[in-house]
Amino acid sequence: MLDWKILGASVAALLIASTVLVSGSGGMDFGLGDIFERITEWLKSSPFGGFFQSPVASLHDVDITLYPKTYTLKTTSNINLSVDSVDMIDFNGYIDSDFTNKKLVFRQDSAPLRIEMPLKNITISIIKIDRIYLDETDFVVTSNELDTSGQNATIEITDFSGDIQFYPDYVEFHGNVSMIKGNNNDIV
Repeated sequence: MLDWKILGASVAALLIASTVLVSGSGGMDFGLGDIFERITEWLKSSPFGGFFQSPVASLHDVDITLYPKTYTLKTTSNINLSVDSVDMIDFNGYIDSDFTNKKLVFRQDSAPLRIEMPLKNITISIIKIDRIYLDETDFVVTSNELDTSGQNATIEITDFSGDIQFYPDYVEFHGNVSMIKGNNNDIV
């Protein structure tokens, strides 16, 4: 009986050898990256193309309102922010929001910088966050596909990209996500 690993290794070796032989003059004027690029192109156009393509996460346009007591988020991208007379350029780090004490704290990821300010109407545009997870919070999710809400629930948001608006009692997210779970069930 033929093992699939042996068959896969044999096919890969055959593809590399044939790519080297067909790569022009047969000299050593090719790069290993070129070989893998040609093999990838061939596999995508072959009947086995579906096996070798990486899945693409679908994005959902959503509006999310969260009512946490405290909340910390970690930015994935650098952000620019102007609040009153404070300008933050290329900030990347943690944003701690305390809705009980009405305070917002920015902690730079690569330095001991810490900026604390009153929690008021603040908008952060063009921000990316890999994962948002809140437990025992109220939320409202609105999209073209559905409207749903939860009270004292768990919500998990994956791959958020968009704008965030902080208010004294809640925070709103407007943008795209790849997934939202509420109480461990898929919402979008």
